[in-house]
Amino acid sequence: MEQRNTPSRQRVLLTLIVIAFAAFVGCNSDTSTDNQTSDLDFESGEFAIFGFDDLSAAVSDATLEKDASVDPGVFSGEHFSDGGQFGRRGPRGAFGPHRGFGHKRGNHLFEILTELDLDDTQKDQARDLMDGNRDCVKAVLEEFKGAFEEIMADAKEQRQPVKDSVDSGDLTREEAHERIREINAAMRAAIEDTPEGQAAREGLCACQTSLFEDFQAILNDTQQTAFNEWVSGLDEGCFSG
Repeated sequence: MEQRNTPSRQRVLLTLIVIAFAAFVGCNSDTSTDNQTSDLDFESGEFAIFGFDDLSAAVSDATLEKDASVDPGVFSGEHFSDGGQFGRRGPRGAFGPHRGFGHKRGNHLFEILTELDLDDTQKDQARDLMDGNRDCVKAVLEEFKGAFEEIMADAKEQRQPVKDSVDSGDLTREEAHERIREINAAMRAAIEDTPEGQAAREGLCACQTSLFEDFQAILNDTQQTAFNEWVSGLDEGCFSG
């Protein structure tokens, strides 16, 4: 005899389906919230520290064919956003003008963080500290942005007459290239040596120093000893002199 589904059997089946679905969603939700460090990679841009050398490296010199420019991701904040070169879940790769992770300059924490054997709580704290460092860096860059744009505009204004003189035949390309080199040198000197540039350098170093101090606060005694030894061996960038 064919068995019919009664209303009560249908309600039971519906209840079981709802319970199973809720359990499935709950398990997935717990995984995404409790396993915050599952995508953490100490070799990524998330643990790269943006310094003044990185700003200099982001500037492209002028040529006869084009004006000097800066990587737009620096001042727009794109490089510091999620997935950006210096952001959470940032890519692995080379950072800064010297390429490589730059751990000897203190501008990437890969070497020391892999040595410290952080627990999950410390890893979460490390991510938060890097978020704070990025906010500090962005504030310094925002302060420098106006003066930086003036320097770039001045270089652009100086390049155009050189190009026009080549087009009119008043300058040879060799003579023009020499003048462009002088314009580029003056531009980079202005970025480095103006009061605003010096303030930006000092501000970025202050961000890094503060980050290191905050890192010490989340470490145990053994980890602090290793971290301090690493910092004491840095002698370039913000730690030179």
